[in-house]
Amino acid sequence: MLSSEKLKEEKMNLEPKNIPALHSSLLLRVSLILLLPASIFLYWYFTHEREPYPAVEIARVTIPEGYNVSQIGEALEQAGMFSASDFVKLARSEEGFLFPDTYEFYKDATPESVIAKMKDNFSKKVGAEVSRDVIIMASILEEEAATVKDWQLISGILWKRLRAGMPLQVDAVPSTYESRGLPLDPISNPGLAAIDAAIRPATSPYWYYLSDQDGVIHYAETFEEHKINRVKYHRR
Repeated sequence: MLSSEKLKEEKMNLEPKNIPALHSSLLLRVSLILLLPASIFLYWYFTHEREPYPAVEIARVTIPEGYNVSQIGEALEQAGMFSASDFVKLARSEEGFLFPDTYEFYKDATPESVIAKMKDNFSKKVGAEVSRDVIIMASILEEEAATVKDWQLISGILWKRLRAGMPLQVDAVPSTYESRGLPLDPISNPGLAAIDAAIRPATSPYWYYLSDQDGVIHYAETFEEHKINRVKYHRR
């Protein structure tokens, strides 16, 4: 009969002694099974010839000061973006607040995103404190003359006419020959210089002006002088 110590020794001899080795072998096999598909995918990914991603086309568009929405639409269409008519439909109500500048747009940009970008630029460059009347006046100045000095003088004349209750009578807006006051909306999108001239008009004795065939502005203090200029320079 075996003693208790002998039985204990025999029991220990029967227990497996290589359990850690078995566990390591099993983990290695599982790891290889899991890693094999990933290895195959990585090999395919780095050796497979893939189509290159299409390059994003950029349109660089310069919008001159004084452009109206129709002219802006034409410029965007010529840059290969969307049709001018699609732009005008959405931008008409934003006339005056689409800041003239040089922009870079994605060629697949929508009219809405272009309008938003131009309005955001207006807010940054001009600010929210400038009144709508100032923008309307500045848009008229852009159409009436071509130099800062003339913008300042004409601004002074037009604000003076408004205060006196006279019609503006500007060729850029024919309705101002019959109606008093500013037009209801801007007629173009003015730049900073024209906006500044509308805010800071020049003081002068003039009430009238006209442009000759070379674009030179001629000023008059009285209507009689203005009539002489009409005959002299063949322009109304």
